[in-house]
Amino acid sequence: MAKYLDIYAKAIPDIQQHVVIALGFMSGPPETLNTCPSASYRVFQDMEFQLLANDPRFEELAGVMFYTSSYAEEETIRWSGKLLRHYCIEGSRERMSIEPYALDHLQNPDFEQGLAGWNAAPAAADSIVAKTVADLGDKEGRFGADKAGDTCAVMIRSDNAPNRLSQTVKNLKPGKTYALRMYSTSLNEDHSHYGNPTFDDVTRLRIQIDGVDVDAAKSFDHIYRSIHTAKLMYFNYHFRIFKPHGETASLTLSDWTTDTTPGGNIGRTTAVNFVEVMPYFEDEQKLP
Repeated sequence: MAKYLDIYAKAIPDIQQHVVIALGFMSGPPETLNTCPSASYRVFQDMEFQLLANDPRFEELAGVMFYTSSYAEEETIRWSGKLLRHYCIEGSRERMSIEPYALDHLQNPDFEQGLAGWNAAPAAADSIVAKTVADLGDKEGRFGADKAGDTCAVMIRSDNAPNRLSQTVKNLKPGKTYALRMYSTSLNEDHSHYGNPTFDDVTRLRIQIDGVDVDAAKSFDHIYRSIHTAKLMYFNYHFRIFKPHGETASLTLSDWTTDTTPGGNIGRTTAVNFVEVMPYFEDEQKLP
């Protein structure tokens, strides 16, 4: 931000007094700036505001705004309102949040290191594999993330048994509220590019979190069409709110709807990535 403001200032004196900084706060489908599941997007927003509040080049800004609420989750909208009050109304210069930037609840949440950190229980030989698919993250809607999201785990549905990927979720605080976010889609037969799943296959992913209380009223699976390709390509956005009983929990992803029922077409693929676990912002105090 500062680099571009310096460029503008050379062309137009006192440009700061006429500039409103528009910070992106897209945080959910079909387009998001929350592109890295091992980093807290909420803390990143806090860091953006702290920069604006402390860098003298932004001292005379005309204002700050967000773009765009139609792509922002309700949690992000509430949090952004708190940031505006903390920095722009109260004039604070210190970080509003004491949460860490790095998320350490899961290992390898975007499958950038293949299946490292995950326990794979394939239903058949090679029915769970790690893949790199060009532009997959871009098609998911990860805005400006270069190659982020191009890695994934792929499960090929068998009529024998479910494929399962599992991992222990660590460093949790009992009773604290957390959010799990992740994406899934189908690929074509050689797993090299995108498939166009039939409607029955779109949401056939089972997400189990043991050792927690899941808030079913706030949890959902959302089907959306990619806006980054002219071709038909659909994704699932999975969202779970939960409170752990202890410091760890068990996360299991399966391509069968139950332990005994496939629930989807045999031979179809389920590609998953961006398995993010982070604290959920619960403060719903309304601004006057």
